[in-house]
Amino acid sequence: MAMTQKERMLAGELYVADDPELVEDAARAAAWCDRYNRAATATSLERHALLVKVSGTPDAVRRSGRLSTATMASTSI
Repeated sequence: MAMTQKERMLAGELYVADDPELVEDAARAAAWCDRYNRAATATSLERHALLVKVSGTPDAVRRSGRLSTATMASTSI
């Protein structure tokens, strides 16, 4: 079975960047970033909750201290 464009991208192969799945992922990641940036006046607990929601686990946020765009894009936000 042929790889999807997202699978090709994640494997470091050449891929079509305007593939509908990748475009949707990028839009979801941009929306999450906008929501997180607007949370500047939120409490640290509220901001942490946003990070936990996108990472799927509090431990991932604690370990890395940051999240990649790929992680945000692949997560239902």
